[in-house]
Amino acid sequence: MIKGFCHACAIRYALECVDPTTSEDKDQVLNIIRKTHTLVENSFESLISALESKEWETEHVFFTERDDGRLFVEK
Repeated sequence: MIKGFCHACAIRYALECVDPTTSEDKDQVLNIIRKTHTLVENSFESLISALESKEWETEHVFFTERDDGRLFVEK
């Protein structure tokens, strides 16, 4: 679940400067999704190791809804 959340955050960050409604940007959006997937795949183990070194509990997480219907990861 953490990996999916991380990928979604990476996509959102990368898409901030792209207009997905224009036809020429659709390929760019798909490219961003592929590249962020690769980024997360290549860096996720290091991320988890860093979290665990700070004593984060990464085995039991869930999403919860808070203000304005936003989802948050809670442990």
